[in-house]
Amino acid sequence: VGTPVVDTATVVRGLFEEACSDVLVISYVFSHAKELLAPLAIRLNADTNFRVRMVVDLTHQRKQQDEPLPIVCNRFRKQFLDRHWFGVREPEFLHDPRAFEDEGSKKSGIMHAKVVIIDDRVALVTSANFTEAAQHRNIEAGVLLRQTRHVKRLRSYFEGLMETKCLQRF
Repeated sequence: VGTPVVDTATVVRGLFEEACSDVLVISYVFSHAKELLAPLAIRLNADTNFRVRMVVDLTHQRKQQDEPLPIVCNRFRKQFLDRHWFGVREPEFLHDPRAFEDEGSKKSGIMHAKVVIIDDRVALVTSANFTEAAQHRNIEAGVLLRQTRHVKRLRSYFEGLMETKCLQRF
């Protein structure tokens, strides 16, 4: 009451539709996200210069504690593409491999951020995962940034994690 709000799915879909060249999506989990991600899949299939990167957490994909990382990565990719994507071109996938270090070493945390960055122009930082519940039913909160310097700074944080191999492609 008194505060106008827009559901997360509407905001995210609008951001995806206004993307011109580069989209970075960071989320802990994806579920029932095919419709939400459709604008990205369509654009990626149509434009070879368009780039979509997905930073995901793979720790909850493990079937067994000692399951090798390549098997987990392949399972995630296949399930993601089958359940949440369509078309010929697929997004680039990245994750934090530190959570898969040997048992004897200190375990790292998980990728728990939920962020969408569009073309260095706009970013959404939100509590909402890419799940049907988070996008439509849960009480979530998010902040939309349209100040270029803040968006670029946020992107540079994640780019730095990629450059230092804290986030790696799979």
